Amino acid sequence: MIDVSVADSRTLKNIFESIAEIVDEAAFIFDNDCFRIDGADPSIISKVEVYLKNSFFMEYNVDTSFEFGVDMVSLDKIAKRIQGPDTVRLISRDRENLLEIVLNGGIERKFDASLIELNNNLPRIDITFPVAMELDTEVFRNCIKDLAVAGGSVTFDVSDDALVMSSIGELGNAVITISKDNESLRDVTIDRPCSARYNLSYLVSFLKAGQISDTIRLSMGEKDYPLKLEFSFEHGNMIFYLAPMEY
Repeated sequence: MIDVSVADSRTLKNIFESIAEIVDEAAFIFDNDCFRIDGADPSIISKVEVYLKNSFFMEYNVDTSFEFGVDMVSLDKIAKRIQGPDTVRLISRDRENLLEIVLNGGIERKFDASLIELNNNLPRIDITFPVAMELDTEVFRNCIKDLAVAGGSVTFDVSDDALVMSSIGELGNAVITISKDNESLRDVTIDRPCSARYNLSYLVSFLKAGQISDTIRLSMGEKDYPLKLEFSFEHGNMIFYLAPMEY
């Protein structure tokens, strides 16, 4: 049996809603010491991984490791009903094909979400990236919004001196340059200059998770590397991967 409860409903709500932006189905994995979520969009262009320590939860009762599939479209509708003062309780009983979700902010509301069988086992991505840096979430969000004005893709060019992001569209271009010594860039590692192009609409969706962390860890490589965006906070992290586009 699984019976866990969360007081930080705002973070859990943001996580569920951010996943639902790109994923229709996700694997929920409960272990003795952590809760994980794995999912990918139907085209396998993007992947999301969530890791939450058991310390994130007020109560964490997991008898044995357990994994099941969840329809994120349905869960998103429930997540949108989470209010600020709510606690959130997740319950899955043995031999029941349901995830019970209890919201309580003084008035208890119960929802049942049917569990689903997942057809794919998503591999863990284990890559050493030649480029990694930490950015302020708000700075990166504004950069992506600026670039989306011009086109539907963004090219990241990283040199020893700067991070350059550019977008080319039918009606114009946009170029943003952040020098390496800018205070919004920290903990920068550049093994070699790299350039790669990615879909902007996915990045806009990823940034829905920006509320859970003030900083983003960005990792990338050349055009055959995925882009990795990691949002970390005290009790866990949320990682997005995005496949590159052809030039």
